[in-house]
Amino acid sequence: MQLPHRPGQAFRDLYAWSSVHFRRIGFTLVLASSSLPGCDRPAPPPTVVIGDSSGIPILRLDRSPNEIAKDYFRSKTLRPTFDFPGPLGTEGRIGGALEQSSDRFVYLDRLTRHLVTVDSTGSLVGNVGFQAPTAWPGEFPVAFVSVGRRLVIWNDDSVNALIVTDSAGSALLALPRPVAGDWHAFVYRHPVSLEDAPIQQNAEALDRRMVPFDDSSFLLLLQPNERQLFRQGIAVRLDTVRAQALRVFLTPPRTIVQATLPGFTVIHLAPNSSESQRFATPLFAARPLVAAGRDWYAVTSGRQSGIEVFHPDGRPLARIEWPHRILSVTDKDRSNATDWWIRYTNEVDAGFHGRWAAASRQDRSEWKAQEQDALSFSESFAEIAGMLGDRSCLWLQGYSSEDNPTGSSSRFLVLNLAERRIESLVVIPQGFRVWSIGPSGILASHRANGREYLTRFAHGLDACGTALPGARAAGSPM
Repeated sequence: MQLPHRPGQAFRDLYAWSSVHFRRIGFTLVLASSSLPGCDRPAPPPTVVIGDSSGIPILRLDRSPNEIAKDYFRSKTLRPTFDFPGPLGTEGRIGGALEQSSDRFVYLDRLTRHLVTVDSTGSLVGNVGFQAPTAWPGEFPVAFVSVGRRLVIWNDDSVNALIVTDSAGSALLALPRPVAGDWHAFVYRHPVSLEDAPIQQNAEALDRRMVPFDDSSFLLLLQPNERQLFRQGIAVRLDTVRAQALRVFLTPPRTIVQATLPGFTVIHLAPNSSESQRFATPLFAARPLVAAGRDWYAVTSGRQSGIEVFHPDGRPLARIEWPHRILSVTDKDRSNATDWWIRYTNEVDAGFHGRWAAASRQDRSEWKAQEQDALSFSESFAEIAGMLGDRSCLWLQGYSSEDNPTGSSSRFLVLNLAERRIESLVVIPQGFRVWSIGPSGILASHRANGREYLTRFAHGLDACGTALPGARAAGSPM
C-alpha cells in the first residue's frame, strides 16, 4: 500500500509495517503489529484474526470499521481518473449511478426523471425516461439497479412499482409492489431530500436499498410503512420495526426473503400544517445494510458488531466481527453536520442562498442554531455507515460529520473476503458522493457552480477478482 509521506515519519512507518506477521495454525491466520513507544505515533495497523466456528471463517477486527476508516495515516486517497464531460441533466440531480459493463455507465437524473446511458468516453448512448416521447408507466423514479443487461427502476407508483427495461431503455414490463412496505413512506421522513426535486429523500440512501445480485435477480431492502403503523397504534419510537432483505426475481417474477433485520430508527415528530404526521430518521443512526458481490451477499443490522456473509442459497460463508464500542455524537459533530447542511442547501436552493447571503453574522448564527434544532440526531454513532460490494471485496463505509450531513464518510475499509484480509483503506475527496463500485472503479458525483458532474475513480484493486472459497463458480447453477 502506498503510504503518504510525512517528514520525520519514515522510520516509524517502516517499523510499524514491517512488524506485520503471518501465522497459520489450523484454520487460524493472525495479522498482528507492534508499535513504538511515544504519544505522537499514529494508530497501529488494524489487526485481523481469522478464526473458525463450525467450518465458518470469522474475521475479527481489533476495532470497528468506522474507527479503522478514520485512520487517515494509512489511507489511500484516490484522485479522479475521468470526469464525464459536461454537467449532467438540465441542472443535474443525480439519484444513482452504476457501471453496467466496461463501456456502459448509467445514471439517474432525478430532476428530469431520465435514465441516461453513456460510454467510457462520456458520449451519450441512450436517454430515456418518464416523460414523452419515451414515457414509461408512472412518474417518479426513486432508484434503479442493473440485472444482467436489463435495468429495474423503483418507481414511486402504487400500481407500477417496478419498471423493467432492456439495455436500450425500452420498457419490457411493469410490476406491482411484490410485498407491502415503505415504498412511499420515505417522502414523509425528515430531513427532507438533499435532492429535494422531484422527490424528498432523506439520509437512508434509497439508492443503496436496491443491490445488483446476478443476471436474474436483485436485492431490495424494505421495512413496514411507519405512517400506517402509527395509525394502527404502534409505538411512537419505531426503532423495533423489522426490515426485510428481499431477493426479487424477474423471470418469472417472484420474491423470497433473504434476511430479516432490525429496521431504520424512525422517530415520530409533531404534526405540521401540511401533513397529519411527520417522522424523522436521525442522522448518524444505525440502519440495516445489504451488499452483494460475486456469488455472495452480506447483511448487517447496523446495531450489532457483526456482518454476516452468505452464499446465494443461504449457506453461511463468513462472519465479520469487531469489539462493540459506544461512540457518542458530540456538539461538534452536530455543528459540523449543520454547517455541511447549510453549505449544500446554499448550493442547491437559490432562495436559501439569497437569504443567507443577505443575513448578518449574528443572524446566520441564530439561523444555524434553528437549523440544527430542526435536524434529528442519534445519541451515538453506528459502527458502520454503509456497505458496497465489488466482486470478492466488501467496502465498509465509516461515519464522519465533516464529510456529509447524513453522516456518510468518504472513507472506506476494503475487506477481501476471498483472501480474508484487509485489502485497503480508501479515501474519496470531500465533496464527492459515492454511488457505486465496480471492476473499473468508483462512480461518484460532485457539485460545482450549481451543476452536478459524474466522476470515475480508479481503485486498482485487482485482487478483488478472486472467487470466494465455498462459493459456486460464476455461471454455474445453484
